[in-house]
Amino acid sequence: VSTVPNSASGIYREKYVGNPWHTYGAFSEFDIAWFSVPSHGPIGVDVYGYAGFGMRSDLGSENGYALMWRGYVQAPATGTFNFWTAGTDDDAAVWVGTDALTPTYANMNGHASGNRVLSINSVNLTAGQWYPVRFVFTEFNGAEQCQWFLQDSTHGVLYNGTDLTWAYNTATKGY
Repeated sequence: VSTVPNSASGIYREKYVGNPWHTYGAFSEFDIAWFSVPSHGPIGVDVYGYAGFGMRSDLGSENGYALMWRGYVQAPATGTFNFWTAGTDDDAAVWVGTDALTPTYANMNGHASGNRVLSINSVNLTAGQWYPVRFVFTEFNGAEQCQWFLQDSTHGVLYNGTDLTWAYNTATKGY
């Protein structure tokens, strides 16, 4: 899209109790309906400047939760792009474009269990246009961190989360 309706800066993040898939690395278990179960939450919402976080120390080793970011990213250039993560602990998944609006396992643009993992489906983006994105992170136990990057395969440029422009729709809390 050329503009984000009811736009505000940042990306909308919600925190949920539990894991949207039951087994570490079992992305095929993903079902967006899990996020609609009232007992899962959301138990917290905020707006982040980018999708990701470093090694958390605010809650020690909090276990059994999920984070979901929803909003738009503005394409920094025209070309073919991949999302990837560095140091993901435990699992993370991404959807870009219309797939972000109706996410399934089959249309994931990428997923990661630890370390740097390139997305499985590249996306073609046009400079200056806004694209819906959805990121899901789930923590089973132990330490936790997740940082998303955008790699411009056409021009060989790497963007970290703070290099990108993010927005969300304030009326819908995401898209």
